[in-house]
Amino acid sequence: MIVSRNLLAEFFPAIKDFSLEEISKVFFRSGIEVEKCEKIVAPSGIYYGVIEKVEKVGNSDKLNLCQVFIPFKKERFSIVCGASNVREGIKVLVALPGAKLLNGDFVISERKFESWGIVSYGMICGYTELYKSNLLKAIFENPFEKGQIIEFSEFWDTSKPFEPSDLWLDDWIFDLSIPANRGDLHSVWGLSRELCKLLGKGKNDLKNGTFYQDLKDIWFLKRALLVNNQREVSIDRYLYLIFNETNGESKLLIRKKSEYFKKLRDCFLKKELLEDFEFKKISICRKRIFDFLGLDKECEFRGDFFILEDDYALVPEWRVDIQTERDVVDEIVCFIGWDNLISKPISSSIGLLHLNKNQQILAVEKIRELWRSLGFYECTTFNLHRKNIDEISVNNPLSEEHVSLRKHALFELLEVIKRNYRGKNELKPVFEISEEQFLNRESKWILNVLIPEKRDLFLLGETKLAFDLFDIKALIEKTSRYLNSNFCFLKSENFDDLFSKTNYLEIQENQMKIGSLGYLKTDLPFNVWGFYMEIFFNPCKKNKTFRISKYPPSYKDISLEIDKSKNLSIGKIIGELRSKYLVSTRIVEKYETEDILSYLIRIKFQSYENTLSGEEIQQSISEINQILEKVDGVKLR
Repeated sequence: MIVSRNLLAEFFPAIKDFSLEEISKVFFRSGIEVEKCEKIVAPSGIYYGVIEKVEKVGNSDKLNLCQVFIPFKKERFSIVCGASNVREGIKVLVALPGAKLLNGDFVISERKFESWGIVSYGMICGYTELYKSNLLKAIFENPFEKGQIIEFSEFWDTSKPFEPSDLWLDDWIFDLSIPANRGDLHSVWGLSRELCKLLGKGKNDLKNGTFYQDLKDIWFLKRALLVNNQREVSIDRYLYLIFNETNGESKLLIRKKSEYFKKLRDCFLKKELLEDFEFKKISICRKRIFDFLGLDKECEFRGDFFILEDDYALVPEWRVDIQTERDVVDEIVCFIGWDNLISKPISSSIGLLHLNKNQQILAVEKIRELWRSLGFYECTTFNLHRKNIDEISVNNPLSEEHVSLRKHALFELLEVIKRNYRGKNELKPVFEISEEQFLNRESKWILNVLIPEKRDLFLLGETKLAFDLFDIKALIEKTSRYLNSNFCFLKSENFDDLFSKTNYLEIQENQMKIGSLGYLKTDLPFNVWGFYMEIFFNPCKKNKTFRISKYPPSYKDISLEIDKSKNLSIGKIIGELRSKYLVSTRIVEKYETEDILSYLIRIKFQSYENTLSGEEIQQSISEINQILEKVDGVKLR
């Protein structure tokens, strides 16, 4: 969705008080990715004028010599103009010699027409001469005004200096990628409310006093649609942009929306506000949520039309993304922000929980959501031990002092895979986060992950995994970001009973073993990857490997083919990629034929100084492509 800051400001004026980085960060918190952002460069050397006289130039069919009076300078200028709508008495926009247009790339100068013996001292402007944009491919243009100059109404004050805001040329243009489950954000009104909420403003800070606009003012519509990629000026186009609803006369194909937005549109046309809408009720436990998040019980959550009571939450019908108590927690966290949440003092009602413990709980929850988002199924507290089968009852390899009261979680997960395989059920990669209690009463969180290596199970879009040790290690390293920990992987001869010797690695931190990674011992007709690792939060440790940027990232995909005969390692190839803004890479898909390995690689770009522009991202992609093109046996697709 392409939208301008000025249009958002029609309903949320305070947006102009925030920087581009602040706005982009708030978009990111709501799950909105800022694909690109452009600042419109306003023209200079522009004045308002009145055409006093029009004469044909020689035998030309189109050119006219106009005498234009500029009230602000109190001077008259002779200007040649070929627009079809030029005539005496209209108020226009004039660029005098020295004026800079099209983002400063075009400078106006005097032009001599020697065959007719006249000189043109400037240019009378149309929309297409004012600025250029790489984002907006369809700058305002329709069949009735193509090749025409701008005409102002008879009441326009031409004696004042030109202000870029008169034509909305003091603007930023956002290209947004909006989540499919947030239909309420696919409109200017919805985006305005979201920004108002997350930038610390209440709903009363929206521009309720001027909720409506005089839609008969053609200049308002032109300004609004000019910088929002709309070719036609119409009320329906404007309503669709604001509410994702039309007035019933448009031939636009639109998907079904909630009744609320239809009512909102009707009230907009009637110039009144809408306060009556339907809620849905979700059962929650406010105390449990606040205790878990470490919030004071007196803390008030001011969401967008969001009412939080002790045992239920009232949520607007249009928030289809909020269905369960977990979704309510996500909304509260989005509103408060993870950084602010972690730094808040914990509620006294939690009792024996210390701050570090609370931070670890939050880190564990983030890790749980990460693995779920990667297509893994979560299993909890399985215990399939049978008395007469000893081979699956083992000592916990994390501690020689402790004999597990249950067998190791990886064996339990493997038993789940076996049962599903024997029952011809669908197989999925699974994980479990368990809290192990030791004899010294110390408890530790253990992440256990198991991946059946059956290629036909992982269809397009089903999972982010690509059956590659490099990819699994990358996911483990990504997990470490939530723990302020730096892991390393080392080969070892001290094998756990769980694993075979093939591709076995120890997971270590500070030269201490915290887990293992490799193929599990199994009689299944396919390989099974597995790993376990201790997860603990280091609140005081500085993470030297990962930096956290306050600016939103951008993601781009690269598709490449590798010739099998070259015996190339995808991990080594990715490890050689270099670019100024490259942060991380991930294998999204992998396909294999007899001779070729095909990979789809997702690359994350991010700056620690500013939000990346489209040009900076494209330059980084070009640098990476140049590296890949030099590798013998690699072909970009």
